[in-house]
Amino acid sequence: MTTETEVANGVQRTEIILNSNGDYKPHEFDDVELLHLFKDDIIYALKEYIDKCEHELVNAKERGKRKVDSWDYKTKSDCDDTFDYNSYKAMQEAIKLAEEEKFDEFTANMWWQTEMALAYVPKKWHRKPYTFRTLLEFVMEKSRHTMQLLIEEKKK
Repeated sequence: MTTETEVANGVQRTEIILNSNGDYKPHEFDDVELLHLFKDDIIYALKEYIDKCEHELVNAKERGKRKVDSWDYKTKSDCDDTFDYNSYKAMQEAIKLAEEEKFDEFTANMWWQTEMALAYVPKKWHRKPYTFRTLLEFVMEKSRHTMQLLIEEKKK
C-alpha cells in the first residue's frame, strides 16, 4: 500500500510495509537510497537495452534513410523503428553517471532511456524495502518531471 503526502519540493512517497510483528509500519521513501540499492540493476538494464538497440539495427531486415543523428530501419518482424544516436549516447553517459551514483546529473533523455531500459528487461528485481515497481514509478516520475521542465524552459 502506498500513500502520498505533499512536501516542499514535490511529492514525498511513504510506502507501508509489514514489520516483523506483522504490523504495518511506514517506510519513508528516500530517492537516494532507492537509486543506490538499484544502481547495479539500472546499469544492467541500460547495457541490455543498448545491446538490443545495436542488435536490431545490425540485424535489420532493411535499413532506410540514414539521417544526421538517426537511422530508420525495418525489424525482422516487419516493424518500423529508428535508431536514435542521441538516445544511444544518453544511455552510455547514464551508465557512467550511474556507476558514480550521480543520478542528480541525469538529463531528461537519460531518465527517459532508463525508463525504457527498465521496461525492456524481463527480470524485475526487488531491493528491500523497495520493489521494482517503486523504482520504475520513480524513474517514470523523474522522466516526466524533467521533460516538463524542458518544455517550460523552451516556452520562456
